[in-house]
Amino acid sequence: MERKSGAAWRGDVELQELKGSVTLVTGGSGFVGANIVRRLLANGVKVHLLLRPKTNRWRLSGLEHRVVVHVGDITNPAVVSSVFRRIRPHFVIHCAMSNGHPRDPSEERDTFCVSALGTLNLLHASLSVNIQKFVHTGSSTEYGMRSLPLTERLHMRPATFRGLAKACATIICDYFARRHALPIVNLRLFSVYGPWEAPSRFIPRVLCVALWGGEVPLTAKDAYHDFVFVGDVVDAYLKALTTPLPNGSVFNIGTGKQWGNRQVVELVAQLVGRPIAIKVGAHPQHPTDTHCWVANIDKASRLLGWRPTNELPDGLRATMEWMRHHDRWYRKT
Repeated sequence: MERKSGAAWRGDVELQELKGSVTLVTGGSGFVGANIVRRLLANGVKVHLLLRPKTNRWRLSGLEHRVVVHVGDITNPAVVSSVFRRIRPHFVIHCAMSNGHPRDPSEERDTFCVSALGTLNLLHASLSVNIQKFVHTGSSTEYGMRSLPLTERLHMRPATFRGLAKACATIICDYFARRHALPIVNLRLFSVYGPWEAPSRFIPRVLCVALWGGEVPLTAKDAYHDFVFVGDVVDAYLKALTTPLPNGSVFNIGTGKQWGNRQVVELVAQLVGRPIAIKVGAHPQHPTDTHCWVANIDKASRLLGWRPTNELPDGLRATMEWMRHHDRWYRKT
């Protein structure tokens, strides 16, 4: 993997052919979605967002007059159909999902409706316009717990309800790709980190402690993740929009290397040149915490022409520098 400086955190892929196109982004106020929106705007794309009422738009700061926001819920088919008829998008990037893992039946229903029913509504609406590409945001949680690198050939066996909901959405996408020949691409994201990630998440928490003090709560048993920099992830979306691919293609978007949470803390300590306080056992263990969670990205490299270009130390350094200049959203935590 090529090393690069943290100054290029936005990623490498810039595509002139996207200029002037219309793209509808769901979940555009979220972590990955907001990074995608910024890169689309940099490529001259006319960006429309479909956001739920009362959505927190802090990640869209500075973009208020550069995007068109449609307020509505993707679980409402009439709302989705109306937006499609009005804007007739060339591309759809579907990032909308419920936050976190559902904790009760009510949250499970909401998670399922957003992932499965919301995806179904968007795909039905896509049939009514000459859609050039529909990119669906999947998740590595669709695979479930395994003891080997995860490949797209593995059948889905989710171990969480969130993974179940994402798997159902992927099956719906596969059906529409085959039955209706819709140009759909599924990107299964691994552990994305970088600018605009929620302050409560693991890597931002570690970086906050590195910058402003405190201690990092860790699980009693270490957990491993394939951490992939958000600038590289956005590159994958742009590649998916413009690369000719079989309908229904599925790609792992990770790095092919896993890191334990404690290794990440040690790495950040090396970057700042001082120890970082930790408290082992202060964070509850999650059922999916595992010693093996890593992507096989050979298929993405071969067919999508994508590989990540940011090593974890470079991505952490770039993220920390970005957080330093955007401390109003992070320092208080």
